Amino acid sequence: MRIALGAFSHEANTFSPHLTTRADFEAQRLWRGEALLEGLKGLATEEAGAMSVVGRQGDCQVLPLLSAKALSGGPVLGDVFRSIRDELLERLRAALPVDGVLLVLHGAMMAEGEPDATGEVLRAVREMVGPNVPVVGTLDLHANVTARMVQQATALIGYHTAPHVDAYETGQSAARILLDAVQGKTAPTMALERLPMIVPAENARHTEGPLAEVIGMALATSGPSSMYMVAQHYLGRGKGKSLLMIPAMMLIGVGLAVNNTKAVLEAVLHRESPFYRTPKKGESARLHQQKYRPVKDITPVLELLFGVYCLVCFELFVTHCSIFISPFLVMYAAGFLFVGILSVIHYRAPGLIDYKLKRRVLARTAA
Repeated sequence: MRIALGAFSHEANTFSPHLTTRADFEAQRLWRGEALLEGLKGLATEEAGAMSVVGRQGDCQVLPLLSAKALSGGPVLGDVFRSIRDELLERLRAALPVDGVLLVLHGAMMAEGEPDATGEVLRAVREMVGPNVPVVGTLDLHANVTARMVQQATALIGYHTAPHVDAYETGQSAARILLDAVQGKTAPTMALERLPMIVPAENARHTEGPLAEVIGMALATSGPSSMYMVAQHYLGRGKGKSLLMIPAMMLIGVGLAVNNTKAVLEAVLHRESPFYRTPKKGESARLHQQKYRPVKDITPVLELLFGVYCLVCFELFVTHCSIFISPFLVMYAAGFLFVGILSVIHYRAPGLIDYKLKRRVLARTAA
């Protein structure tokens, strides 16, 4: 395997009066070729984490391209961005053919005339290597992920912590996903969904506060991938049993909608979300305390169907396959049915999960 490794990372701040120059990159990091690998020794960066995984592959050759990083500042000067991008591409062209590309990015880089600079880098790399070569990028937790970034990359792997203390682990995860994609073990799929909220800095730490809870729930959804790998081991790739693998594959990509997450938090933890709608200019201050409520959709129906389907597959696994898988199916069936029922209640009688209203009703009844 031939894996190309490069980096082009910068976090733009449009309020900064100082545009980022080549000198800013040279002062922080502008490494080329083998110097890139030499400079990683003793560092806990994404590149170092990736090398800790790739280095264990006996048949893997790492092709170091270019590592360009600068401290946060104003957008990158247009000619500086283009020159670094073009040098990265020239080094990639000289390394062809490659089986995969690993790029260390930030996700919030901007340049003069190119507001989506990270998306432009991914587009240019994709155009050079073609549609069939996996391209995996790492991102900062504060990345501004765009549709172009998602379309051009095979997978984008972001930090889970703020302050950022998992750069090394992020590089490891990106390298594993890239190697699995190159070897045909996985076919990563991404989707982009934007929530109508801006999280203030004081509520954006991974150690405490509302964002910590959201991150914890998101990490919990990675469990089904383990179930999928176990199912692969026990079921093999025979067509006769392919139907039994559908629940495992479905559960990898299924997450909870915002309204369902809110319902679970309120119903199970008996408390309300600390996120509130921000009032727009000219609107009443009353909106400051108005919680976000998404529009109605078919999510509850799908959750109930998934729950019933997992129960059916539970019987199939017990009868034809491995009892070891069965508890997982029961757990996910119960989870889908529970959240589906809460969603129906949320849609049809939202007052039932509005605990403030419920307390008021109980207080009046007692009086």
